Amino acid sequence: MTSIARRIWRLLPLSLRAGLLTRVVGSGLQAWWSAQARATLLRREARLGLVRMGFNRNREVIVVRCAGGEIAAGLFAEFATVVGALEFRDRWASETAGLRVDFADQGLYHAAGRGPNWWEYYFESISIGSDERRVGQPKVSELAQIERDFLAHRVQGMSRQRASRVVHEYIRPLPCITEAVDAFAKEHFSGRSVLGVHYRGTDKELEAPRVPYERVGNTVRQVIREMGGEGACLFLASDEQAFIEYMRGAFPGQVRYRDIPRSTDGEPMHLHGGGVDRHGEDALIDCLLLAKAGFVVRTASNLGLCAGFFNPDATHVLLNREY
Repeated sequence: MTSIARRIWRLLPLSLRAGLLTRVVGSGLQAWWSAQARATLLRREARLGLVRMGFNRNREVIVVRCAGGEIAAGLFAEFATVVGALEFRDRWASETAGLRVDFADQGLYHAAGRGPNWWEYYFESISIGSDERRVGQPKVSELAQIERDFLAHRVQGMSRQRASRVVHEYIRPLPCITEAVDAFAKEHFSGRSVLGVHYRGTDKELEAPRVPYERVGNTVRQVIREMGGEGACLFLASDEQAFIEYMRGAFPGQVRYRDIPRSTDGEPMHLHGGGVDRHGEDALIDCLLLAKAGFVVRTASNLGLCAGFFNPDATHVLLNREY
């Protein structure tokens, strides 16, 4: 491997490196990476175990940061990490001083004019335990990147019911977000059955096989026949404008979607530059509108996965899986 290739390789997120290696040499290396991440997290759990046994009374406040720099991730990759951290903290609630989500000025979505901690651009603040417990000056411990990666990875396999309990207990979108969701749903969904369709394109093909538009359309037709929903409203969420145009032609008069910027050049919206904080808002609103649907046809993505956390009773048809 050349020096330039090595530099590029080091810049890739651990999860993406594992996925690429798996495609080349099989599942052994991905298992190795998962084992390393799991071991790191278990060492933290072991320390907490010592607390429970009385060997260490210095309970930690866990601080969840976002990834920054070259490994910065999209909104719902970070959302999945927060869900994983909250679930982890729940299992050790009596042994930790608390948990706080503080994304500060790192990551893709920070906007100088909106202040620090861009998590709070979209959600109410999360600060659990530390302000209520009067534990003196507990140690503040930030999750390591490998721990964050493992927590996000574990959420992929978590039951929707379990993840939903965590989300509904701790994560609350801001009123401006829920008001936009409710207004759109009232205008377009009232009195109709809703079939959600989420297509994640652009750079996702690095992590999962790209799904042809025609396959999505054929699956939607099959679902409509089986559910007897010929008059159903099809809500579309996608980062590709071409997919919206395809579905409009395939299902004239049935599709509904928000009039927001989408990629026309294969570049993901969260890497487009200015106004990325607004793209995060658009993504969250689309996710919550997908959660209004009782049936969702989707491709692999963190946004589609998290829509199921907001509505665990919906039926999801997943058309591809990550490598």
